[in-house]
Amino acid sequence: MISFDFLDSYLQKQGVIAGNSQKEELIVYSINDNIFAYVGKTSKPLRISLRVDEVLIKHLTEEYESVMPGHKLNPNKWLTLVVTGQLDDQSIVDLVNRAIALAKNTND
Repeated sequence: MISFDFLDSYLQKQGVIAGNSQKEELIVYSINDNIFAYVGKTSKPLRISLRVDEVLIKHLTEEYESVMPGHKLNPNKWLTLVVTGQLDDQSIVDLVNRAIALAKNTND
């Protein structure tokens, strides 16, 4: 299963900026000044919140128990996934890539 260290390294290689949130254990990732991910550095299992499109959120939350609308975020723009093995690593990387692409093309 995907780990925080793997995900953090992958994101850094994509040219994103990592920063701390108000909560020390939560890492914020952005590109072009647009936040697209929050990752719980110490959460067990790993929790990842991603900004993605509404249709994808609806589809994934209906299909997977480990994917839910954004926790404490706009549920129409964010999803939170718990890394339990239900989604394979490549699917998680694909979602991350979609979130990065959306952030690169977003002005809000």
